[in-house]
Amino acid sequence: SPKWVWPANWSGLQKAALGGDEIASHTIDHPKFDTLSDSALRAELSRSQDTINAHIKGQKCITIAYPYCVPGNEAIDAEYYIAARGCSGQIVSKTPDDFMNISSFVCGDQGLNTVAAIESQANAAAAENGWCVYLMHGINGTEPGAYSPISQDTILATLEYLSAHPDKFWVAPFGTVARYIKERNAASVSEVSAGGDSITVQLTDKLDSSYYDVPLTVRRELPDGWDSVSVYQNHDTLASKITEIDSVRHVRFNAIPDTGNITIVKESVTGPRSQSMVSPPSKFGVH
Repeated sequence: SPKWVWPANWSGLQKAALGGDEIASHTIDHPKFDTLSDSALRAELSRSQDTINAHIKGQKCITIAYPYCVPGNEAIDAEYYIAARGCSGQIVSKTPDDFMNISSFVCGDQGLNTVAAIESQANAAAAENGWCVYLMHGINGTEPGAYSPISQDTILATLEYLSAHPDKFWVAPFGTVARYIKERNAASVSEVSAGGDSITVQLTDKLDSSYYDVPLTVRRELPDGWDSVSVYQNHDTLASKITEIDSVRHVRFNAIPDTGNITIVKESVTGPRSQSMVSPPSKFGVH
């Protein structure tokens, strides 16, 4: 670690990882990537990743935040990470043009510094079905080398606002969103069987399941008369919700691709299943 960085609190980082936070790379020596040789760049990319993977259990280090927001040789960066954060101050498309230079908004005294300013960018992203990434480098300005510090109260107030609108915002770690997008774009849903009181489908994306394991949201049109359903994958019950779009009923649920068939079962008022025969339509959506 460079002299101006405090020693890593690995137990604290492990606790954060178990709580759902992503522990990503910001390199070992914090260099400007465009000044490095290919061999030096590989050393920075691999050493930080290996160090994190050696200390943090339960997740892999799969993304990087570029020092000074400088990407360097993106082809080499992509050999080690699935996505990388820059900071050009733009809302990112729902399918980024360049996963190895995802834009972000600098927060703190060098950028967005109020709850209203941060919320404004989130609302702008929602309006265009985009992705808003924030760069928060220092909190309260108390850490060594805390560039563009932002107050803890501002962060908490922003999170409270976002969490109060779950139907509008999905808040998740950078790497989770990147994986979701790649899975969604690669996903296909096929009908395995349909008849009686059940429909069985298969969700696949053919990506490396060792880290592409983020649940995707699937929507399936329901046959007439299916007013209540349950959804199962590998005998586990999946949370599901029936919605109506243009007078057509759908069931919506989250499932991990490539982990087994998914069965949608019609429920009756008086029992777990009805026996009416149906010929359900093959209409799916992955969102």
